[in-house]
Amino acid sequence: MALTTNDLVELRDLRRFLRTGQARKLRLRAGLSLPEVAGAVGASAPAVYRWEVGDRSPRGERAVRYWRLLQSLSEGKA
Repeated sequence: MALTTNDLVELRDLRRFLRTGQARKLRLRAGLSLPEVAGAVGASAPAVYRWEVGDRSPRGERAVRYWRLLQSLSEGKA
């Protein structure tokens, strides 16, 4: 699946958010494990960990799904 313009904007926003270091805190406040989040976005737990600590930048559909999950967690004030 090709990414849409909106997906690319979300990808940019995700990468900016990840640089703040808040993604891991948000996941932990929600009580979610790395494997749970990874399964939900179609990535491996080590990949999500590397995104959270800034070792790697997420790409493609998985990144967009991850961003949407983080936004949902944030809206729920998890």
